[in-house]
Amino acid sequence: MPMASCADVRSGKLVPGLFIAFLVLLTSLFPIKAWATEDEFEVSVTYDDSNTGVSACSWFGKPLTLNSYERLGRYSFDGSNVGLELTASCAKTGFFTVTLLRVSDTSTIRIGSASLKSNGFTKATWSNVGSGQYMFEFRSNLGSLITAPTVAMYSW
Repeated sequence: MPMASCADVRSGKLVPGLFIAFLVLLTSLFPIKAWATEDEFEVSVTYDDSNTGVSACSWFGKPLTLNSYERLGRYSFDGSNVGLELTASCAKTGFFTVTLLRVSDTSTIRIGSASLKSNGFTKATWSNVGSGQYMFEFRSNLGSLITAPTVAMYSW
């Protein structure tokens, strides 16, 4: 097979092949185990704690102690995507829910929810939500205390 020239690249002859190669590379770097779409925002969840190489614009960390309901802060994020990572510990195995809320002085808008493991690592991201002020709302029906030493909340 002959080598591609700069003219081939500029003409767009190589774009479809490069695009497919890029997509294959992306799926190997970002293992998504489950996803759901709520309204126009995509929520993705992974239980793999490998480094994805995301460089955060805004980052906040806070411990979580959850019996049944907990709301974390009002944080200003300057990126267009918002993410959360934590390693939870609980006497019971199961899942609990986190909901991302966009807040202003006059309203609170539910962006979307994700299921997090009660034991082990979970990462949830909400794509293309825009910069602004957000809160995270956690709910559990497990009937057992869930703790996480640090909930990393960030945007990019």
